[in-house]
Amino acid sequence: MSNLKIFGLMMIVICMLCACNTTTGGPSTSLDGSSIIRKDSLKEKQQVSDYFTTLFTDIFETEKKESNGDLLIPETKILDVNVKPEFKEFNSKNAVVNLKLSIDSNPRVKATLGKLKSYEAEIDAMRAVKALTSKIQAVGGLESENRSTKSAAGVILSTQKLLYDARSADLRIESKTYQRKSGEISVLVSADLVALDALKAWIDLVRFKRVNKLFSDGFERTQPLLDQIKSVSTSGLTDKKSLLVSQRQIMELQDRFLAAQSMRKVSEEIFLDSFPGANLSTVVDAPRIKIDANDVFGSYDLENVPSIREKLLLMDALKLNMAGLEASNSPQVAFRASVNAPMDNTLDDGVANAGFNLTYDFNDGGSRAAQVAQVKAELDILRSEIGDLKNKLKVEYSKNAINYETSLDRIDALSNLIEISKEIKETARQQLLSGRSTIKDVLDAEVTLSSLKIDQANAEADILITLITAKAYKDGLTQMIGWSY
Repeated sequence: MSNLKIFGLMMIVICMLCACNTTTGGPSTSLDGSSIIRKDSLKEKQQVSDYFTTLFTDIFETEKKESNGDLLIPETKILDVNVKPEFKEFNSKNAVVNLKLSIDSNPRVKATLGKLKSYEAEIDAMRAVKALTSKIQAVGGLESENRSTKSAAGVILSTQKLLYDARSADLRIESKTYQRKSGEISVLVSADLVALDALKAWIDLVRFKRVNKLFSDGFERTQPLLDQIKSVSTSGLTDKKSLLVSQRQIMELQDRFLAAQSMRKVSEEIFLDSFPGANLSTVVDAPRIKIDANDVFGSYDLENVPSIREKLLLMDALKLNMAGLEASNSPQVAFRASVNAPMDNTLDDGVANAGFNLTYDFNDGGSRAAQVAQVKAELDILRSEIGDLKNKLKVEYSKNAINYETSLDRIDALSNLIEISKEIKETARQQLLSGRSTIKDVLDAEVTLSSLKIDQANAEADILITLITAKAYKDGLTQMIGWSY
């Protein structure tokens, strides 16, 4: 604090007090003169008030900036999106490591963690209501009495402790504690969804990479055969209809190939959203996470689903909050003590008091009843949300169970068809030399085999995504991969 400012303030006060002491006459009795004096007096008071306002603003704002202003108003830190985690190669062995990095760097998870910290701060603030509180107030300046001015100072020390409030404060603290517990599960639920999105993106990218590779390999094998069919057809040794059918088969594959290329580009963008800064060339294999299908699709207790538990804890928090509001209708008893000690004649003029303070609001204008009604409405909303969430989880569970069984049957069927298709292709090639098969027979076999392998790649990706999704909604993924905050 500037010594010059303090000195200036003291001089102004002294001059004002001296002016009061030396004033012997009153305002002018002239009608015109009294009006002018009042206007000048009001103007001077406004100028003095403005000066004090500016002075104290400069003093305390400067002090806040020079001392601990950063503690009172912490600087808001914005997440630097340019800071990217260092992911390892995306193969089956590094699945857990890369998933943890994805969760840790996700803004959604960081936001829920921030809410959790705010709950903890609110609990500490609520506990302070029941704690012993003390404050000290120092007063200093000049005292004018009987046209005599002298310096004066005093200290006021007070303390307070809440003794009884019908457990209103305890119930509210307990309510906020349940809200914090709900927030803890909310962090895990948020991390589960982030992990689920990341796994889906990873699996899809590997899927479309594999599908595009199958298409490319298939075209390399079928294009020479198609060229041979065209050359034979132009010589008039084969039917034009056969060429048309073959070209149509290739065009259908090309259309599917173009769609697969588009899906790969989309999957790359989605993948980079879950794994920011990752090198796409390092994605070489799908993640392998051990999940017991019998456990996932076995017994299903909705009350133990993390997203349901989160809302049930919120419901408990609201009930406790309502109980706390109702308890606040009771009287409150607090112990209070204070000491007022002037600088001069401290023992003679000092004042001390201690005792109990009873407070009871017998009429608050309906404020408490309105708050209770609001909490009841929030409870009704939460019950509806829980019921809706349970219905959605049941549908999702049934859908995943059906898709899983269907995908299993499809994979088994495709495996058998692929083996048969391989045999047909080899037989067609062998019989081509003896004339028992045509080039079109070999082309048909190649096209069929490529299509079946592509269907198999999609089915394997679908069944993995289905299993992971069912696991995420039932038990969560964070515990399985060992992630914690």
